[in-house]
Amino acid sequence: MLLKNKNITVVGSGCTGVATSNFLISRNASVTLVDTKPKNELEESLSTLHPKVQTLFEYSEVPLSSDLVVLSPGVNIRSSFLEVVRKR
Repeated sequence: MLLKNKNITVVGSGCTGVATSNFLISRNASVTLVDTKPKNELEESLSTLHPKVQTLFEYSEVPLSSDLVVLSPGVNIRSSFLEVVRKR
């Protein structure tokens, strides 16, 4: 899959979400990392996040501009905020 210039949202900002975001940036994708937790609870895992990754905290929606949504393993696939994604 070509990732260059794709708008990709990564849901969940733990270790896997940060690593995935950094990988996608290295492939020239535009990446938004979203998490329902406040930023101050995630600072340790975010310490290695690439500066080009956009972040949304305390956020329970996936941006509609996303071409692809990647869920971290800790994210419940049945979460209500993913309903919009499932319908697209």
